[in-house]
Amino acid sequence: MVDSDYREWLREGPVELMDCRRRLWWANANGESLATAMHAFMAPTDRSYPHTIFVEIDGDRGRAVFKRTIDESDEWLARERFAQLIGQFLDNHRAALNYLAVELANLAVCENPSLADPNLGRNQQLHPDQIEFPIFAKAAKYREKNKVGKLPAKVRGAIESVQPCFGGDSGLWDLQVLSAEFRHRVVHPVAIAPVEQRFGVKLDGGFIDADFRVLTTGSPLEHDTEVMRFTIPESVPPERRNDVEPNIAICASLDHPLCASRDCIDVVNGINRAVAGVMERFEAFFTPGDHEASGRGWRSPSAPRRG
Repeated sequence: MVDSDYREWLREGPVELMDCRRRLWWANANGESLATAMHAFMAPTDRSYPHTIFVEIDGDRGRAVFKRTIDESDEWLARERFAQLIGQFLDNHRAALNYLAVELANLAVCENPSLADPNLGRNQQLHPDQIEFPIFAKAAKYREKNKVGKLPAKVRGAIESVQPCFGGDSGLWDLQVLSAEFRHRVVHPVAIAPVEQRFGVKLDGGFIDADFRVLTTGSPLEHDTEVMRFTIPESVPPERRNDVEPNIAICASLDHPLCASRDCIDVVNGINRAVAGVMERFEAFFTPGDHEASGRGWRSPSAPRRG
């Protein structure tokens, strides 16, 4: 983090959202640290990869087996570090959205003090400190359980428009599910899983027409897990059979059903993108006309990338 960049970015936004921006910057720093550490672990420059696919050929039959090539304790330590970073990333992003919701409520009360009139019954008052930013994947649940019903119609409409259940970015739902899960257990972001669409059998770098069967997808791979069986076609000469290899891409995923076989950093980038989209939409409520007049617009911290 460069202090001057951080301070400048905080000051670009409305003063009411400075704490919100702080949590977004911290989340981005968590994501970048995760991406850098995970890339160094999964694709080290010395090619001492932590996992490999071991291939056994017997006649025209082959099998591919997942193998751990590092000490189990080293892998455990890496998983713990990654889990800490993903937990911080999720917590900071979810907090930023909740901060936003609170400030939207404070703004509403500032513009219309009657919303918090003490003469109203407690259930009729708008209580900014009890507001959370809703994220729902089902419209019926959104309408039943959201806590923003007392906000002005223009704010409610904007919140509704970004909901995953109404066509909003699915990255928000990833954030909602994973951050909620993290309240009950640690989600480890290195459940190693094959990516389904990359399976196949190759010879000399090109795919060949071979029958194959994938034996496990979407779940964490353990040492000695058999991943694929395949049959080498007759078009491959017997002396070339040992040159045939399965095409299996191993990625660092998340040990949660929502993310089965999805690359962890793809999930992180998707959440970054989704939250940045929400912030871009809502900062205008605090600076009406300012962004358009200055030409500045929303500038998000950069999304973490794969090294």
